[in-house]
Amino acid sequence: MTRLLAASLIASLTLCTPSAFADLKADSPVTFPKEGALPAKYPPDEPDRDATRPENDYFLSRSPERSIAQIAKIRSGMPEGRFNPPPHDWAHLRRTRRVLAEGGELRLLAVGDSIVADTMRAG
Repeated sequence: MTRLLAASLIASLTLCTPSAFADLKADSPVTFPKEGALPAKYPPDEPDRDATRPENDYFLSRSPERSIAQIAKIRSGMPEGRFNPPPHDWAHLRRTRRVLAEGGELRLLAVGDSIVADTMRAG
């Protein structure tokens, strides 16, 4: 078993081409700073207005906000979003459609990350 694992590891390493090790930073159209995050194109232009304390010794994290004028400026520079809804295709989901329409037990298998975990825990 150990020899098989070692052989498969060696085979996978020899199959990696140099393009697999490309420098994503060098290929990017964005010029990144040497350290830290990219500066905001539109830094928030208004202070935080929420000064609530939910309980003693607890504070909400505070952050600056954006004005309606700044939001309009940001939106004007964004491309228009277009959504074409997919055609109604229940060919492979007939039982699911019936359960959703008429009621009954619907089992769901979700495989993924923390977002999936939170979704499953919320039910």
